[in-house]
Amino acid sequence: MKTVLGIDIGATKIRATVSGDDLRITDPVVKRSPAVADPDVFTAELATLVERACSEAGLTPAAISAVGVGSAGPIKRTPEAVLNPPNLPVDNLPIERAVRAAVDTDQVRVLNDAVCGAVAEHEFAGGGTDDMVYLTVSTGLGAGVIVDGRPLGGNTGEVGHLTVDPGMTMECGCGGAGHWEAYCSGVNLPRYARHLSQHGDHGTALSTDGTLSAADIFAAAPDDELAAATLAQFDHWNLIGLADVVHAFAPSYVALGGSVVLHNRDRVLTPLRERLSDHVMVDPPAIGVTEFGDEIVLKGALAVAADQVSPGASPSPQL
Repeated sequence: MKTVLGIDIGATKIRATVSGDDLRITDPVVKRSPAVADPDVFTAELATLVERACSEAGLTPAAISAVGVGSAGPIKRTPEAVLNPPNLPVDNLPIERAVRAAVDTDQVRVLNDAVCGAVAEHEFAGGGTDDMVYLTVSTGLGAGVIVDGRPLGGNTGEVGHLTVDPGMTMECGCGGAGHWEAYCSGVNLPRYARHLSQHGDHGTALSTDGTLSAADIFAAAPDDELAAATLAQFDHWNLIGLADVVHAFAPSYVALGGSVVLHNRDRVLTPLRERLSDHVMVDPPAIGVTEFGDEIVLKGALAVAADQVSPGASPSPQL
């Protein structure tokens, strides 16, 4: 039996789990992502997470056959590191080197977290299609893309940095402006609501200071004018962004995930289903929400790890 390790490095949490041939996730170890700019501190926390995951599985790190890692990107290909991540405080994070040092195997693969999500959705759910996209709307916004049954690797899915607003009103965490993520991600939606409050005539009972959250906005709509206006624009930018994704990759199915979607399933999904056909000149894809919740990246990371031990267990990304 192979023993594999999956790791999910997100903007707010890092998770790890050990699994066998069934690739089942059981009691993953979860920690808050270190809010530090020092890569040495971050990688030390990552090593501790790996040790805890192995310990809770009753194993030593030496028992691990292969590791799959899904990380917030963008991913620098050589060395395998995260480069200038807009949603993590640390730059040039040497993930592959850190994980190799924590386990006794060279079989370590680091991919964008949304790519791992796409692998999970295609391998274990997938809507019965070999052409699909997994779109995550969370702290950031990104996608993993499956074409002809194979995931596209590298930084193909950094769709959160598509320009949806030519007026470039809102600045993105990457330093650009007008990007999809700057309007619709969980961390940026409150910023956008504050902008609309300052530049429009929207009555609101919401606090528009730094404590405003995406959850506050969804909870207040449709009764609150500012919340309703913000979410109307949220729908608008999502439709533009998703239409671009559809025209670029022609998916038959789009699976949505990420905390913003998972906590507001129908509110996010319904406008896309009802109105996407007005924005595309091809057949619109079926759209659903992943059944794997916030464990989808871990699920995909395990599949990526298993593929290194038994090639063909899951399709390798095209790099």
